[in-house]
Amino acid sequence: MKLILLKLFLLFCLSLSGAALPCYAAVTGDPAVHFIDVGEGDAILLTQDDAAMLIDAGPAGSADALVSYLRDVGIDALDAIIATHPDPDNIGGMASVISSFPVGTYYDNGSDDAGGLHSGIMDSVTDKGIPYKSVSGGSTIPFTADLPISVLSPVLLSGESGHDSLILTFTHGNTTFLVTGGADKAAEKKVSDFFRKKVTVMTVADHGDEAGTSEELLEEIKPDVAIIMAGIRNPDNHPHLATLRVLNEAGVREIYQTMHDGTIIITTDGIDYFVTKKPPLDTNTIKQDTDLASAKTTAEILFKKTGL
Repeated sequence: MKLILLKLFLLFCLSLSGAALPCYAAVTGDPAVHFIDVGEGDAILLTQDDAAMLIDAGPAGSADALVSYLRDVGIDALDAIIATHPDPDNIGGMASVISSFPVGTYYDNGSDDAGGLHSGIMDSVTDKGIPYKSVSGGSTIPFTADLPISVLSPVLLSGESGHDSLILTFTHGNTTFLVTGGADKAAEKKVSDFFRKKVTVMTVADHGDEAGTSEELLEEIKPDVAIIMAGIRNPDNHPHLATLRVLNEAGVREIYQTMHDGTIIITTDGIDYFVTKKPPLDTNTIKQDTDLASAKTTAEILFKKTGL
């Protein structure tokens, strides 16, 4: 079955829970969200029972690593794939994923990219006979009976990739996740005008770029955990210090960065959430241990280097 190996992996991880941050196994019905380390890019695996969904597929250079990870945790088919926006660091690995797994439905925001990458992916979707749906703010993407995915943004396309990125949310019990893709501050601010819900875990938009992560949204959602998906030695120097400062000032308790923490797996029973980590892709670099680091600690470490 699709997730038997995933459950065995998490049970094995439990046996190693003598580490500073314990590892927890999901039980039937409890969703798991894998923020997969693909370097400078986003790839998020959502599983519950035998259902599996992939949100974004990282850059082309990490496609083989992403496909291997999915297979290693027992994925043999994907019920759905969502592309938040057609940037190379979000859909670069998509063609490899589509060619490697049966896919139930492919979703995106309906926008194209200047480089033709999106068109090539749509050719693959068509060639494999995968149903395609364009979604926008107010849409609901089915996943499992009790875990639908709500699309918060965009309502209309503007032609600007960051502004048009899908912003998604889903909730299990008292635990809410917010996926911001590559959204800019203006898009997040629009969402804050109507989405006033406590969020447990959020992804930080565009790998921590200062063009995203609005103070208005943080004020409304008050997240406990922020996930920054960025690569070691990335050319844009993500995450930006301005973004870390905003997260710190908003009182975010925990910040995880895939460049330091590797793949981050968060499971929830609807009451509590549990964090597990796998080593980063690049094992030849010195990694900051952020097992127990809060946003305040992470920000202080980085700010000391710049005198901010």
